[in-house]
Amino acid sequence: MLLTNKTYKLSLCAVIVALSVVLLLITGVFPFASYALPALAGALLAVIVIEAGMKWAVLGYIAVSIVTFFITPDITAKSAYILLFGYYPVLKCVIEKVKIKSARWALKVINLNLAIVVSFLITTYVFKLPDFIDEFKTAGAAVAIAFLIMANVAFVLYDILLTRLIALYFYKYRKYFIKNR
Repeated sequence: MLLTNKTYKLSLCAVIVALSVVLLLITGVFPFASYALPALAGALLAVIVIEAGMKWAVLGYIAVSIVTFFITPDITAKSAYILLFGYYPVLKCVIEKVKIKSARWALKVINLNLAIVVSFLITTYVFKLPDFIDEFKTAGAAVAIAFLIMANVAFVLYDILLTRLIALYFYKYRKYFIKNR
């Protein structure tokens, strides 16, 4: 059941957007969390999808993306959020409606690999980070393939965890949001 009170939806979105921005800012202090914190910030948008709908979640994603693009110092965290983790809860909601399980997983993995390729191209040709380019040139194709395999495995685990977190929220914590509106 989606919430109908627009003030409540706006307030919920504002709190989650602010929390997501803070998580992405923390990556400037803890650079080792360049993937974990954007993943967590993206997972928070699932609450907006559940409580306010996909339109509000997309608006929240856009708001976080714009703010973090300008103030988050970690380029990896920015691109991880903007190109994958930020919109993924909305996309997951759409993909989960596909009846064939293998088709759902194929769509999810294709989305991930497109995000990785786009992120690599942006990092290489837009931001022109010489250390990043040199590392891949020296390491070769084997390292790039190993990275893609590890990223796909990590993403499958992330998707499973996100599904379980959504279920946990739905059955255990949602009553606190509904009761107070």
